[in-house]
Amino acid sequence: MLFEKKVLRMAAIKRHFGEAQLRPVIQLGLCLGGVYKLTDVNLIDRSGFKYQLLIGREFLQQTHVVDPGKTFISTPACE
Repeated sequence: MLFEKKVLRMAAIKRHFGEAQLRPVIQLGLCLGGVYKLTDVNLIDRSGFKYQLLIGREFLQQTHVVDPGKTFISTPACE
């Protein structure tokens, strides 16, 4: 899927080995279970990773509970 979004800002993301990397940030609507929210997403090529998108705690706050022992238990149900 390909689409265009306005870049809101550039964010300095600290990487695990210490160096910061500048990444563009866009606003994206995400549906998780029955909850739809707009959230800021920083962009990076994740083609070599297992997950294409990481969802942060700010998105999950006050609406979701995470069970680290389970995976893929929710299906999108947003209108």
